[in-house]
Amino acid sequence: MKLKVIQRTGTSISLNIDIPEDALTLSDYSDKSILVSGSTSIIKSELKAAGGLFGRNFKGEPGWVFSKTKENKVRKIVDTVNQFIKLREIAIDSNEDSEYIEPLRINQNTAGGYHLEGDTVMLENELKSIGCFLKETNGNISVWLFPKSKLNAVEALVSVVNKLR
Repeated sequence: MKLKVIQRTGTSISLNIDIPEDALTLSDYSDKSILVSGSTSIIKSELKAAGGLFGRNFKGEPGWVFSKTKENKVRKIVDTVNQFIKLREIAIDSNEDSEYIEPLRINQNTAGGYHLEGDTVMLENELKSIGCFLKETNGNISVWLFPKSKLNAVEALVSVVNKLR
């Protein structure tokens, strides 16, 4: 999917992306599990990779059940998608011209670590919480450094975001 930039001012950005209208919800399913419901089809591969089990009738609706031990990882996925949905709603009324945003890229550097490159303005808090460090910013493009131990978390975030672009 393509992510369209509708308006950019400083660090604030309005987007128009082709994703479902309803937000994802994360709730307790039992004492030991959580439930993700809503329009999950766009990120089903990420939810499955995170250890989710899909069912058509959890609390009367389809969704994905996870162990509570995976709540932090699942919450980051859900929060990222919901952030894009919220920004999409803001941008729907805009009639300004838009431009295509390239997908985020992860590369290994010569020191054995990794770096993430791309337009990450909306992901700064998530990247910091994972343990990434901002190396440089040039216009809309930022470069974030992170160790190999954080690769899986960054790949999961990038996978979701790139699907929404």
